[in-house]
Amino acid sequence: TFKAYYGTFDQEAAEILGLGTQKAGTRLPPGNIVLLGGPKANHLSKLINQMEDIVVENKEGRGYIKIDSYELKTIVSYGKSDYALIYALEYKGRKIILVEGLTRYGTKAGALYLWSGYAAGNTLVIIKWTDYDGNGDVSLQEIKEVYSEV
Repeated sequence: TFKAYYGTFDQEAAEILGLGTQKAGTRLPPGNIVLLGGPKANHLSKLINQMEDIVVENKEGRGYIKIDSYELKTIVSYGKSDYALIYALEYKGRKIILVEGLTRYGTKAGALYLWSGYAAGNTLVIIKWTDYDGNGDVSLQEIKEVYSEV
């Protein structure tokens, strides 16, 4: 079983998963965990990103995701379109799943995509969310997978 640890503004995303949730601290907790929120919002995501050489950043609306040989450069339109990384890894005998959006909307979209089961069987998934209906909220039909690795 997993427990979810969320960063600033990502509690709602964590609650989608239906797991025990807790605000992330500064030390990696024991057991299998899901980390929600990018490195600015979640210190634990930042630690794992540094160890795994992962970059997820949003600087003044310019989004950048880099993991292994995959690289994405994009423009982020806050509350209208976003991207997220979903990445599963093993660390010291336990499983860690990262769900990191370029903004909180991407993180929420990543959590919803993970919860839906669509990411199952992959170690890496990059998703794009677009607010097609203009309601300012994330729904599953607004999410599309743009990249995946088994």
